[in-house]
Amino acid sequence: MGDYAESIQDGLKESKKFFSNPNKPETELWVLREFLSYLPIEVVESDIAPSTQESHDVFYGPYGFQVKEVLSALKGSEPFCQFRPYFLSCSGFLAQF
Repeated sequence: MGDYAESIQDGLKESKKFFSNPNKPETELWVLREFLSYLPIEVVESDIAPSTQESHDVFYGPYGFQVKEVLSALKGSEPFCQFRPYFLSCSGFLAQF
């Protein structure tokens, strides 16, 4: 197998591992970081933390967020979908903008 095909397979394996259920806390932190990167604020990395409360998945400062994976109808039929859309919810956070 050529280098290109191997690099594609390696990338898919890494993505599958990153988005797997055992890695869910890291994935949720990543989703929050990505969301914050699009806002007109200076993100303080030390304010990003996993949640210890059941109703939230991650925190940015005092704001708790829930991260939900948007399931695709194709998910079961595809061997692996590299792009996974997520929905992030938090009441009150965006009101400051």
